Amino acid sequence: MAKLKTVAELQVRKASITPLNQPRPIQVRMRGGEVLAVRMAAGWVRVVEVRDRWRIDDRWWEEQPIQRMYLELLLDDHRTVTVFLDLLGKQWYEQQRTPEHREQWRTAEEETI
Repeated sequence: MAKLKTVAELQVRKASITPLNQPRPIQVRMRGGEVLAVRMAAGWVRVVEVRDRWRIDDRWWEEQPIQRMYLELLLDDHRTVTVFLDLLGKQWYEQQRTPEHREQWRTAEEETI
């Protein structure tokens, strides 16, 4: 029979878990509701096209619900990035991709170029 964990053991384990794929804050230039550029590591990069747009409304029953507007952007340097606006906090974030997602997107982008 498996040994039951104490509350302290569970809290230590939970504290040692590192979340993956965390969004990171990003600066966005806009005009009239249109995204013009995003600030990447090397500086500002112009947005060529908004490839997709979708909204997520989740956890509405909790104290901190999630309301986000996501945009998939094609940049002037041929990269595709996914950003979202936290509609409650009014902050933009870049949604990081896992290495597997990066490879899938890189292959898809090569097919469209």
